[in-house]
Amino acid sequence: MKSISCTSIRNHVVLLIPLLFAALIMASPALASSSNWYFYQYRDGCVVDGSRNGVYHNLTAGTLIISGSMWTAALFPGATSVQGITIEVRRPAFLGSTIVCSTGPYYTNATNIGPTYAVNVFKNCGSVGAASDYYLFIWRAAIDGREIEGSGNLLT
Repeated sequence: MKSISCTSIRNHVVLLIPLLFAALIMASPALASSSNWYFYQYRDGCVVDGSRNGVYHNLTAGTLIISGSMWTAALFPGATSVQGITIEVRRPAFLGSTIVCSTGPYYTNATNIGPTYAVNVFKNCGSVGAASDYYLFIWRAAIDGREIEGSGNLLT
């Protein structure tokens, strides 16, 4: 009969602990969820509504973070002062919708066009529940002669 020495057990435990730790670290990001967003707001529009466009985001419960950037994509003659862009994360409710998080207004470059002149978007929105019906509602108060483009990520 073969006996097991204490040294052999210790060697196996020393090898097993780092492997378990590495497995836990790799599993943590898998528990988070991420959903990309993109919008293009034409010069004659003040609102991009994800619920009307059928663009919903499926997120797990956790801390919601909005990140991304937006920029002036086109500038038209007669452009007025830049209108700030507000991004809201919403969920449908019995009557209308509930604003889960709002960030902005963000002011894009008044005269330069393209992603080189992007404005960064970031907000920690706090804790949210798991759902598949989150959507973005992106708006500006008035038409300003600019088309705005943006993209980013919702992360929980």
